Amino acid sequence: MTPGSEPPTISGSDAVVNWFGYWPEFHDSEIIELRLGAESVLRLHAFEMTDQTDAAGYYKLRKHCILSFWFADEVEFSLASDSGAAGIVLGLEFQKTGDRLKMEIQSACGIDGWVMAKTWRVELEPAPDRDKNNQESSPAF
Repeated sequence: MTPGSEPPTISGSDAVVNWFGYWPEFHDSEIIELRLGAESVLRLHAFEMTDQTDAAGYYKLRKHCILSFWFADEVEFSLASDSGAAGIVLGLEFQKTGDRLKMEIQSACGIDGWVMAKTWRVELEPAPDRDKNNQESSPAF
């Protein structure tokens, strides 16, 4: 991941900045859960892609974590999926709209669209770096 814009003003965003050293774009993050209801959440497997490659030519990944974006109060959304799968994120963008925050999900495949809500928080759970047999790297194009 590369540095993105300024972090949104939501509870827990400082933990994300502390983990990565910046607010990321979330490029190539995997959507592992999207749940809408009384406890609405978008969960991502996020990581940092380095500029180093392994012997097979794949970019090395580090700083793996699970991010849970919780949202509630006056929730509105427009979401679609091109594959029925959760998806891979190209980027997440946040913008203030009145008294609500809008998260736009741009995807490479899977879920695409936006969610808007009044109350947001993000929780970070460190995840172990994956080994070569479990996708520790990403193809260098």
